[in-house]
Amino acid sequence: MNNQLVISFAVIVVLVTIVVGTLHTLWRERRERVKVPSCAACGYPVSGLGSFTCPECGIDLRAAGILTPDLRFARRPGFFYLACVFTCTIALIALIATGVASRLPITQQTTLRRSVSLASPQSLFGRVSITTTAVRTASGYRDTRLNLTLVPTSTASPRPHSLIIREEPASQWTATTAVGVTTHGNAPLTRADLIAWVEATGVSVNTDARHAEIDELFATINDARTQPGSTAFAYTHLQSTANSGGTTTDYADWFLMGFGTLWSVLWLLGLILIRRITKRRAARPRTEHRPPLHAS
Repeated sequence: MNNQLVISFAVIVVLVTIVVGTLHTLWRERRERVKVPSCAACGYPVSGLGSFTCPECGIDLRAAGILTPDLRFARRPGFFYLACVFTCTIALIALIATGVASRLPITQQTTLRRSVSLASPQSLFGRVSITTTAVRTASGYRDTRLNLTLVPTSTASPRPHSLIIREEPASQWTATTAVGVTTHGNAPLTRADLIAWVEATGVSVNTDARHAEIDELFATINDARTQPGSTAFAYTHLQSTANSGGTTTDYADWFLMGFGTLWSVLWLLGLILIRRITKRRAARPRTEHRPPLHAS
């Protein structure tokens, strides 16, 4: 989830709540309009009565008043209306608070991606592509992953070989040859493991020049493992044919989960409180608090 998605969700919640609340208010106003003369205390029709006592609530109509057509009760807002107002309010407050808190470095995480393509002048391989992805937070790097693809020079094994290195929860690697042979390691990749992976393509690391290229490739892998954001690596024996990288800054996972849970709990508690208040108010006798009249 990115920043624009959070903002869009909050705006949609506010707009939907406003529309639904407005429609409910209009429906309630239409329903509560007086169609026949009624008791101002309880709304009971009193047309044609022979006395000034309401048959429904027993109040004196001369004291309570009689509602005539085109008048309505000036009722207090109900639960639905208050819930809509509260939802809009807390959504706007949450949006502002989230925007302010997201400016803090501790609430941000940066996803890095770096790609390097290397060629071997000693025909050790045709091309090796190294793609590194990692997440940088205030406490360091995590979720570091390296994908290596080796295109061999041998025509006997034209399909690429792959090597995947993960640093979490522990350093481990998986090497797969072109014919589907897979090797796993539950420890950091060693130089001997790298040589075995390269030699699986049919070449031999049997000269000093090829050993120098292996050393440089191994150093590149270790540099990407320990410093995923580093791009300053000088090659002496291998040839760099492509080098690119980029970053994407977003909210930290704990920030989205924590803030989402916090505002959801506050919203639910607010709805519960509003419901209790409206129920308590509705339980009071209507004759105790006679509402004023308003002309349409």
